This record gives sequence, structure tokens and C-alpha cells, in this order.
Amino acid sequence: MILLIDGDTPAYAAAAVCEDTDEQNAIWEANKTIERLLVATGTQSFKLFLTGTDNFRYAIFPEYKANRIKTPRPKHLAAVRESLVRSYGAIISQGCEADDLLGIEQVAASTHGTEETMICSIDKDLDQIPGWHYHPGIKRQGVWIREPRRYLVTPAEALHFFYYQLLIGDSTDGIKGAVGIGKAKAEKILEGCTTAEDYYHATSIFFSCEEELLLNARCLYIWQKENDTWMPPS
Repeated sequence: MILLIDGDTPAYAAAAVCEDTDEQNAIWEANKTIERLLVATGTQSFKLFLTGTDNFRYAIFPEYKANRIKTPRPKHLAAVRESLVRSYGAIISQGCEADDLLGIEQVAASTHGTEETMICSIDKDLDQIPGWHYHPGIKRQGVWIREPRRYLVTPAEALHFFYYQLLIGDSTDGIKGAVGIGKAKAEKILEGCTTAEDYYHATSIFFSCEEELLLNARCLYIWQKENDTWMPPS
């Protein structure tokens, strides 16, 4: 089993926790997080991914993650990221996000029958990708607000999740989704859908035009191959 680690969160968290100390403490904290993930998942084989600066989503939708622009970055973040590249060979995305690289790796491993992989991330968007996932959990003030969890996403569940998210949007990333559609209504709309065509036809009527649907879908869609682009099912 190869653990595919979204390195953006461990890097940011380590730098933020050590904001008032020196960069070596931040680097140590990030390293410890990687070690804890390996112990928790029982593997020593892993790949680590970081998001670069040139994400295509900003070009097609300037408001993408605009709510984060004014948030100051922890001062040791760059040093932590450089250390992850040096120490673990972390791969920095070009033209996309770390999430996209995780999706590409997991789908490729499944398609070509190579060693099994497991995505490790707290990002719910990655539930679009079939296969094994590990959520490392979230703690606040020493209390678990979300327990660690290892789970399997089937192809049917992955397809459902993408269209569900397309309807409700993603406020974290500034993606509005379909107007007036909440979680319960989205599930009702998608009830009975089984194929990509079913999901597309059930979803498309809730957008003002195809361009609006395409913009939302392409920002939300996690790549499954190099230079991927979401297209409506034919």
C-alpha cells in the first residue's frame, strides 16, 4: 500500500502551530505529522504532494478561494514546504492542485493494476476519487471533533459525490453551486441516478445556463489523468 499524502495541510498546520518559535521547530512538527500518518496507516511507502502557485482554476474563475487571499500565511510555511521537498521528495503541482495529483495517482494505480494506493487528506473533495481513503481526523484543543477514519469510496459513490457537490457548491473555495440547493434537496434531486448521464440531466436543469454549470464543474472536479478537463457525459 502506497500512502498518497496531501502535504498542504500538514505543512500549513506545522507552520501555524510554530508561528512564535523558529523554523526548525516548524519543520520538526511537520516531520512528526508525516511519521504519525505512516504509523496510523501501517505503511512506510508514501508519496507527498504540495500545491504550486499556478492553478488553472484561478484563470477560469478569479473568485476561486478569494476569501483566503487576505489571510496572512504563517511565516515558516515556505521553509516547511522546502524541507518536505528536500527530505521526502514532495512533488509540487504545476498548473493544478495537490488534490489533482492525488487523484491522478490513485486512478492510475487502479487502472494499471500497480500497487494499491490510499489517499490521505482532510479534503472532502477527494471523495470524488474511487479507492481507499484515510482521513487523519481533526483535533481542537486536544479533543477530536472528527475521528480518524479509513474508508473505501466505490466508483458509484465517487460519481454521486461529484454531482452532489456540484449542486451544493463549496463555500470554502468560493464555489456557489446551484441557487437555492442545500444538502437535503441535492440528495433528493439525485435520488435514483445511476449513470453519469442520469446525474448530468438531473443536475443541469438547476443551473441558469451550461456555461455556469461548466464553470462550477471544472473548478470542483479533481483530475483523474494528466491535464484533465471535466466534460459533460455524451
